[in-house]
Amino acid sequence: MEHAGRQFEVEVWSLPLHNVGRFLRDGVKPPLCIGDVLLEDGSQVKGFLGEGYVVANNSVEDISQWGGWRAYLASKAA
Repeated sequence: MEHAGRQFEVEVWSLPLHNVGRFLRDGVKPPLCIGDVLLEDGSQVKGFLGEGYVVANNSVEDISQWGGWRAYLASKAA
């Protein structure tokens, strides 16, 4: 099965169920959203995605060339 998109280094975290509501309310701000992320081993997890309108409008920096959030942050610190 082929999948569209790019490959990124990710971190998989465990969040206690009783904290999910607060996390969604306080921790996920636009243009981020939560959606399904397909992992290399074929499993799926919920993860951060960018809202479609942001991608369509090119209104944020595309960090794909860095292959992950931490690598992107490191490039900014250099």
